[in-house]
Amino acid sequence: MAGYLTAAVFEWLVVAFIWMGLRLRRNSLRGLLGQRWLSWRRLLQDLGLAVIFLVVSNIILAVLAVALKAKPSQALRSLYPKGTGEIIAFLLLSLTAGICEEIIFRGYLQRQLTLLSKSAATGVIVQGILFGCAHGYQGSKYMAMISVYGCLFGVMAYWRRSLLPGMTAHFLQDGVLGLLVGLAQR
Repeated sequence: MAGYLTAAVFEWLVVAFIWMGLRLRRNSLRGLLGQRWLSWRRLLQDLGLAVIFLVVSNIILAVLAVALKAKPSQALRSLYPKGTGEIIAFLLLSLTAGICEEIIFRGYLQRQLTLLSKSAATGVIVQGILFGCAHGYQGSKYMAMISVYGCLFGVMAYWRRSLLPGMTAHFLQDGVLGLLVGLAQR
């Protein structure tokens, strides 16, 4: 529980730092998020896109896992919740990760790296690598897979001009996986 809380607080602190920097430059977090859900149709489109993204990206990640012979490390297995209280805390952490990591990596870093390099592809790739590095505690093989996953999220954010489908997919991926593993461990 303490680990979940620490991770969530750290991610929100990074987002607060980004928000303060944006305000100093007279920009908004809303501008970083991109296109909003102004209609039910747009919300449902993004939800559908998130689900399709999860199916396709998980197929890609499964192929990579087989190719790399990746197996979850003890550090990764210990992250999964055990018991009702931890499951609830894990779902809140998953929501935090979906929101904050998309803002940090696809919103802020990808845009900054794209501006610096004058290349959207460079922005997508470098933020994806940094995203993978931020998950280094999962081991080198998972770090490589998560880098690819970060690049896929980056392509979606660039194409959709919005972080909302990625936030939705990210939360669903982390939350559903954690929930299933947590329930299986009961």
